[in-house]
Amino acid sequence: MAFSNWISVKQPRLGSGGLLVLMVLATVFGALSSDMYTPALPELPAYFHTTEAVVGQTITFFFVSNALGFLLSGPVSDKLGRRPVLIGGSLLYAAGSVLCAIAPTIGTLIAARVVQGFGAGTIDTMCTALAKDCFYEDKREQALSLIQTLFVVVPIVGPLLGGFVLTVLPWHAIFLIQGAVAILCLALSILFEESLSADERSQVPVSRSLGRLVVVAKNPGFSFALLVLSAVNLPFMAYIGSAPYIYVDEFGLTQQQYTYFFAASALFASFGPSLSVIMLKRISGKKYATLMMACSIACGVAMLLVGSTTPFVFWTCFMLYAVIEAAIRPFAANLLLEQQEGDAGSVSSLYNFVCTVLGSVGTAVIMLPWPTYIIGLGLLIVGVMGVALFAWVFGLRAGVKVEGI
Repeated sequence: MAFSNWISVKQPRLGSGGLLVLMVLATVFGALSSDMYTPALPELPAYFHTTEAVVGQTITFFFVSNALGFLLSGPVSDKLGRRPVLIGGSLLYAAGSVLCAIAPTIGTLIAARVVQGFGAGTIDTMCTALAKDCFYEDKREQALSLIQTLFVVVPIVGPLLGGFVLTVLPWHAIFLIQGAVAILCLALSILFEESLSADERSQVPVSRSLGRLVVVAKNPGFSFALLVLSAVNLPFMAYIGSAPYIYVDEFGLTQQQYTYFFAASALFASFGPSLSVIMLKRISGKKYATLMMACSIACGVAMLLVGSTTPFVFWTCFMLYAVIEAAIRPFAANLLLEQQEGDAGSVSSLYNFVCTVLGSVGTAVIMLPWPTYIIGLGLLIVGVMGVALFAWVFGLRAGVKVEGI
């Protein structure tokens, strides 16, 4: 069936192709802001006369403000509609990118990343909400998987582009490119036909719209699935924050060589969403989630045992984990939408918020004084995913009801 036939809310100005591009763009800002930026991290301590730990705060604070953008934008979009939030978020991200490019001190850069992060979170929340608004229910998971598969272009192109830019231009240019992407998203958002009709919008005032987050969070099946399935993001973001140090400092590779390994991981991760669609036709959601978490623990054990031997062995261990993370994402998003009748914006807000908070914890924890970053990352994968698997198995046995598994 053609992609246009999956869409329940037509877009006369954007068309089905334009809607797909907008939804993919809406998901990329978080990854674009980290993957394209990380090749520059080793340069920044010397440039700003500071330490790696302080430079790491440009990632941590980005994701903290990113999480706040997630949390606030969903309920507001349930009240005002998706289009105004898309436009506002695009403008905010563009402004933050310019501020990053001209930052004279590390403190200014951190503050500008906060602005950029809030704008990215505001935009990103809309993708999951649009999936519920714009697609027929029986096609929603396939649409989310398609978008996640296309989204992987960013982790592939991002570090390669970032590494290339650094060979010909100063690191400031990276942020100007990010700002240009935001302008493109802004143009598509202006053309977007509002997908949330007036009678579907929240009836509470904007000042009280955040209360819908509490209503959604009180759904036990939603909150249980949210916390368990979001756990995979903590070790994943720990890798994002530590990858340049692992490949460049611990293995002695060049920045360009690091970007090849990083991009190769993302390329293989692109098979994750397709794996999700194929496997969920054959096994239940309950067994699928259990299997994915068990396999992720195996990846962490392998990393601890042999990950420090060569760059290729480490890459293989993490690449398999990245495939699992990508396979869990569309399944988790669709499952969470099934737990709640309405409030798609609030559902999306809470999912992205929790993923980002856990990701921020990951980027901070990996900077602790581990024996090596590889050991720290392996321990995080085994520990976090072990707890998630235990909670999933025993929570379901204890009678927590999760729709759709």
